[in-house]
Amino acid sequence: MPRVLLLLPTTSYRTPDFLEAAARLGAEVVVASEQASTMEAMNPGGLLTLDFRNPAVCARTVAAFAAQRPI
Repeated sequence: MPRVLLLLPTTSYRTPDFLEAAARLGAEVVVASEQASTMEAMNPGGLLTLDFRNPAVCARTVAAFAAQRPI
């Protein structure tokens, strides 16, 4: 199954729409947000915390994540 990385602000009201679209396409979703989710420890392969204010650090974090869990 293909996996995609969805970058979302913590307060987005559109998240369900994006997740539904990914499900229709048969894609597994990794959600990245700027605030840690309380569920991140329970779903380390599906949730990722990024500091959107620092794109270089985001890129390195995503690359390290993808090396362990391809997206």
